[in-house]
Amino acid sequence: KARHKIDLSRTPRSTGQALGLIRLSGYGALRLARGDRLAAFRMCNAAVLLDVLVGQVFKFTINQFAALSGLAVDLLIAWIIATELRGLRAPRPSGTDLGVPARG
Repeated sequence: KARHKIDLSRTPRSTGQALGLIRLSGYGALRLARGDRLAAFRMCNAAVLLDVLVGQVFKFTINQFAALSGLAVDLLIAWIIATELRGLRAPRPSGTDLGVPARG
């Protein structure tokens, strides 16, 4: 019978990366619950970028095909978050710009 050996050399790094993702995602969820959408999307963007830059290295060493599809999903999510961040940072028109008379 062949025994599978577990490689523990990557465990501390991947655990640290996972804890970083959990921490950033949790902080983003907390900011979203408090109504600060800009900070929430910044934290989610940071979590996705952390996964792309650090996590994908470990995923590619284990299974390249699955990591490639995971990278595509991560990049799609990063694009969606970046689009939302651009919308949140864009200046909003005032009421007078929309043809609505100003009060007072």
